[in-house]
Amino acid sequence: MPPPPPPPSGNAYPDSSVENARTCLVWGWCLVGGGCLIALVPVVRVLNLLVGPPLLLAGLILAIVAISKGRPGGGVALLLFSITAAPIIMFLAPMLGLLGFGSASASPSPTTGSLPVRSEVEMRESGRK
Repeated sequence: MPPPPPPPSGNAYPDSSVENARTCLVWGWCLVGGGCLIALVPVVRVLNLLVGPPLLLAGLILAIVAISKGRPGGGVALLLFSITAAPIIMFLAPMLGLLGFGSASASPSPTTGSLPVRSEVEMRESGRK
């Protein structure tokens, strides 16, 4: 059996490292962004405390890989987001959700139609006029 022919001269096989870096960035943003979105959902918010840190670590690693493969701009952006903004979002989202829930439960219900309460003095004064 004859040996295979040599590859043609020039760049017949394009460098796929830039495409791999793009894939790393896409997956990194999906993981970190997905973790931030999970933190905003009230039912699975507690799950985020267990799943969130590994997602941030994976996003951090994928950002470093993307930087080393030739995508420094996107890699640095993902790196900074996964180090600074994402942990803040993940850990403040439960508190913000509780504040929103508390304010929503403290407001009067539109079905009960709460009427303004008037004191006896106001009622007597309105009757005199």
